[in-house]
Parts: sequence; structure tokens; C-alpha cells
Amino acid sequence: MLVDGHQVRVLARLRAEEEQAPAKRFPDNVLYIYEKQLEEADLIVLNKADRLPAGELAELRASLAARFPGKPLLAMSALTGEGVDAWLERVGQVANLPEKRQIGNPPHAGQHVVVVDYDTYAAGEAALGWLNALVDLRIHGPVDWQAFVEDLLGEIRQALVAREAEIAHVKLIITSGDESMTGNLTCNYGPAIVRGRLAPLASQVEMRVNARVHIGPEELRAVVEGALCAAAGERLDATITALSSFRPGRPVPTHRIAGL
Repeated sequence: MLVDGHQVRVLARLRAEEEQAPAKRFPDNVLYIYEKQLEEADLIVLNKADRLPAGELAELRASLAARFPGKPLLAMSALTGEGVDAWLERVGQVANLPEKRQIGNPPHAGQHVVVVDYDTYAAGEAALGWLNALVDLRIHGPVDWQAFVEDLLGEIRQALVAREAEIAHVKLIITSGDESMTGNLTCNYGPAIVRGRLAPLASQVEMRVNARVHIGPEELRAVVEGALCAAAGERLDATITALSSFRPGRPVPTHRIAGL
């Protein structure tokens, strides 16, 4: 499982401070989902390690090792490339096909089957507002797309923080021909992460937004729509061509692995 270092830090902070800031934390059933995913993982990879101080990274690794003993743990940065080769090598080993396995290789994937309380799992998913949107962007002149993405994510974050709504993630991708730019938030603090490039006079620009936030879906929709209007301003027209905001239904597995 590829884990965002900031999300792990938030999880640890919420567990430690749940008595101090109950209004700003995820409910226990949301944390239940996240922890079950870690329990089930064959490999935990702590991403964005470059954004954490060395001491804090060491503490997170020690905490994960204590909570999930015996589970392989790697740290990497998808941005700088540090640790990526080790991760891919390990994935290739874990994913060995039966005919390619050799003595001494790690076991194949899917070794950790966990017991899931689907009532708790369903309640955890329903505690978050989910949003998916498709937006058409038409420019009036040259646009600094980096600034636009930073402004949009900043507006969304500011509105959610004002509502004491905990962010699980807000992600977007803007595409124009072969060019693209991505942006994401994974917590209520710190800078947005923006990568990629779009030409200032890019045409036929399309943006997809995906969000999971501890807030009602209708309120999440209003936040995103308001932020989009504010960020667009006079520099471009933003037209939402498709949008869904909802709470997911209860998972009903068709097949369930009982053991190995």
C-alpha cells in the first residue's frame, strides 16, 4: 500500500489528540477503514518522505513498525525519485508469478486476509462527502496555470478549514492535448502540491476534480463550486459539465476470501 506521509502523520496526530480537538478529527469509523487497509497490505510504502524532517520520518517508521510488526516498510519520494527503484523492485518480487518464484523470494501478494466489520466500514465511508467533477476551462488570454491551481486549491482548503471539515484528499488534473498539470491536498495545512505544465494559451482545457472530505456532500459541492468561481475570476470561464456529490452505499462483497 502506497501511503502519503502527511496522511500517516495526520492519522497519528488524530489518535494522539482526539480528546483535545474532537470537532476537527475524523470519526473512528473513518480511521477504521484506513487502518484495515494498512493491516491488509503486503508492503507499506511511505511516500513524500522528502517533505518530512528526518526525525519525524524516523518516528513514523517506528510507529508503523510497532503497529504492524513484520510488515515490510519502505520510504520514498515520487517527486524526487528517491527510493522509487527499491519500491518497484520489491513490488516485482512480491508479485512473482507461481512459475517464476524461487527459493528465498518474498511470498506472493495477498498474504494478509483481515476480518472486516462491514457495518463499521460502511459507516466510515458514509461519514465522508465524495465528489467527482468534470470542468471545461476557456481562457480569455494567457493564463498562469500554476497560479490558477494554487488559487483553486487554496480557496477550497480555506473554505473547508472554516467549516472545520477534515480533508482526506482533494485532487485535480488539468489536460490540454499532450500537456497536463496535477494538484492535490491531503490535509488541512501546508502547501498544495502542484506538478506539470500547461502553455499559457492552452486551448480545449479540461479539468477533473476528485475529493473526499469529512463534510456533507451538498456542502462539499457548494465549497468546490464557490472556490472554482473565485479562482477563475476574470482570467477564464469555468463550466462544470458533470458533477456528482454523494455518500457511498454499503459495500456488499460478491466474493470474500476467508483465509489462505
